[in-house]
Amino acid sequence: QPLAVGRTHRFATPAQRTALAVRDGGCILCHRPPAECQAHHVTDWADGGTTDLDELTLLCWVHHRQVDLHRWTLSRNPDLHGQFRLVTATPRHRWRNRAHA
Repeated sequence: QPLAVGRTHRFATPAQRTALAVRDGGCILCHRPPAECQAHHVTDWADGGTTDLDELTLLCWVHHRQVDLHRWTLSRNPDLHGQFRLVTATPRHRWRNRAHA
């Protein structure tokens, strides 16, 4: 099963969901189990993001919304032995307004 489908599919495939569960283990912020998580595009779909494994991560609904509102910033961890994504709090002045998101 392909783990990189580019822009042919917006939502993660079953094979990608399985790979994300193995890699991320659940929400990367609160560790909720994979079954309670959504696949999040690190580069927004609307901004040309792809549905490829290295562009997806698991987030629970609450943290997915917070990331979409720019409360947290996700980046690739350069340490290949650590967690795949690094999570950094975003300064409050850079948050999106809930009414406009």
